[in-house]
Amino acid sequence: MKLKNLIILTAVFFLTLPLFCEAEFYENADVSDSACGYWISFDGKKPNGSWFLYIVNGTLQGDSIVVPGVTPDKCASPHFGRETYEGYPIQKPFSEIPIVCSPWIYGLTKETDGIWKNGYIIDPRGCIRYKCKAIFHKQDGKKFLYDTLEIRGEIGLGIGKSLYWKRVTKEEAWNLR
Repeated sequence: MKLKNLIILTAVFFLTLPLFCEAEFYENADVSDSACGYWISFDGKKPNGSWFLYIVNGTLQGDSIVVPGVTPDKCASPHFGRETYEGYPIQKPFSEIPIVCSPWIYGLTKETDGIWKNGYIIDPRGCIRYKCKAIFHKQDGKKFLYDTLEIRGEIGLGIGKSLYWKRVTKEEAWNLR
């Protein structure tokens, strides 16, 4: 009987997590820029997470909302004793911040519609912060087969890596597994 109750409780928790996160904030977020909305990130060709990007106090912020294989209660894993960064939107130690439904992209300033720069992205696996910019590319049927967001993380001096994310619907983002 205890195992059955645990299974039911776990299922309810996982099924209602998106409703909790979304109802709390995402439905009323400012998404007035082309870079805003729901996105799926990729590791090579395989989806490795879904994100919601929105504007808060004039800056672009992005929350991871689903990470396959990561439970909603799993928190970030800071290395080298780093527990936070100045300007990070949540004023708690990273070891207390869940990987999902938390802002790992923040502080980007708008250059023009769809182009944001001078912000940060944090890898929650080690809580390492990188400089970040986001560039929206509209579907053109040639180079970009779908609306694409280029997320570029850099260590400095232009040395970094660009990842290309696909725009998706709310349902696709929340149902990524």
